[in-house]
Order: sequence, then C-alpha cells, then structure tokens
Amino acid sequence: MPQPAVAHQMQAARALIFTPQKEEAFGQTIIEAQACGTPVIVNDLGANRELLSVGVSGYLIKDKAELVDSLTKIAQLSRVDCRRFAEDFDVHTMAASYENLYLSLLHR
Repeated sequence: MPQPAVAHQMQAARALIFTPQKEEAFGQTIIEAQACGTPVIVNDLGANRELLSVGVSGYLIKDKAELVDSLTKIAQLSRVDCRRFAEDFDVHTMAASYENLYLSLLHR
C-alpha cells in the first residue's frame, strides 16, 4: 500500500492496537499513528513505555482485561494531543536531543 494511503487509513482509525509479543528497540508504527492523531494501545513491553504518554496519547496494557478497559476510554483522548506527543520524535528534535546528550557526556 502506498504511504499516503497508509497515512489516510491511520488518520481514519479510532486507535492503533499494537500488541507485539517480543520486545522491539523502537516502535516506529506507534509514533506514526500518533503523528496522524491516532491514539495507541500497546503492550507494556520493551521501549513501548517511552513511545506514548499514558492517558494522553494512548494506553499501556498487560493483559486482555486492560485491553478491553482501554478500548472503553480511547475515545476520550485528544487527537491533537496525540499529534503533539509524536512531534517530540521528529527527526530534527531527536537529532538535537542526541547531540545534546553526547555533548553533555564530553563535558563531564
């Protein structure tokens, strides 16, 4: 599917449910959904905790009961807040953050 079509589908979704069974280093799909204004529901696994703001841009879940509970609350989240959270993962923002981290380590 072409990228514009993927973005359109993501924007139209009420939520992204992303429940991998293995840890991932970085969940690009989680950030892309939020950049489209779509809240996420993800397993509390690996780096996922760092990729959303719980109760603002999505929910972390540990089991099926938490998944069902989060589905009842997902419509309360602001799509604008989801987008705002994702902006922290913009390539320029991320690069500047890494540069600042490296510089701070040099000056210790």
